Amino acid sequence: MAEPGRGPMKWIVGFVALVISTFLLTKITVWVYNLDRTESISFPDSPFKPDGHRLIFAHRGLTENTTENTMPSFEAADALGTDVLETDVQMSSDGVVVIFHDDDMKRMTGSEGPVSGRTLQELMSMRLPAGCQKCDQIPTLAELLERFPDKRLNIELKTSDLTLARKVASMLAERQDRKDVIVVSTHPEAIQEFRRHSSLPTGATTGEVVKASLCYMLGARCQFAFQALQLPYRPNSILPALRAEPEFLDWAHRRGLRVDYWTINDEAEMKVLVSRHLDGIMTDRPAAALAVRKEFTK
Repeated sequence: MAEPGRGPMKWIVGFVALVISTFLLTKITVWVYNLDRTESISFPDSPFKPDGHRLIFAHRGLTENTTENTMPSFEAADALGTDVLETDVQMSSDGVVVIFHDDDMKRMTGSEGPVSGRTLQELMSMRLPAGCQKCDQIPTLAELLERFPDKRLNIELKTSDLTLARKVASMLAERQDRKDVIVVSTHPEAIQEFRRHSSLPTGATTGEVVKASLCYMLGARCQFAFQALQLPYRPNSILPALRAEPEFLDWAHRRGLRVDYWTINDEAEMKVLVSRHLDGIMTDRPAAALAVRKEFTK
């Protein structure tokens, strides 16, 4: 017959032994992984290269009292002095790259269905926002590039369409030397296709964000195909990257990576983030973010 308390103690000792052995095995694995491996420091000379200046991104080109992803909203954000215009692209059924965020058009136009199900002519006939009195149109990427030839842009590929990725790469070809556009996507296949056709800086996919977080926490020497980590700010997250921990930001900068956070509309959060050594804030309220940055840099 087992002694009282002996069973639970045996389990505790076994659990502690498992934790220690797992820790040691992980350290040995990382040590072997790091042998003869250098880390990637890959941000090219660019207006986006991390330099300690916190850029303000107008998220979907938004400012106060404007409609997202429209030419008037981009013009208003530019007039405020916003550093970067952030936007989203999809492709019409006849192969034209247009600016639109949602998978379904109902929220913005009142008409259901994807952008890819309509021709450019049909899209141009729609009015934004739904039920508007003062209405705007869905713009094309070509219009945006023509209107803002020298403005820093952050463009998200909203679908996994490889043709979209190639078309965007082609349209941005003349800006490759300046490196003043960052292209991002949550679709790994789309951003990988874009990288095959362009040398412009790109953002990390969700999987690449996880990889970067693991490399940081384990001390592994990693190679990265991206130049920017664009992350949601989650102050209570278990991941240091999402908490915008200063140690993580320093780790990223030593590897030539910039770190931007979205979508920051609360002024208290703006103040917290601007006080840290991050690189950019994406916001629907660029005027407020610019004011917070100005106050911080006095």
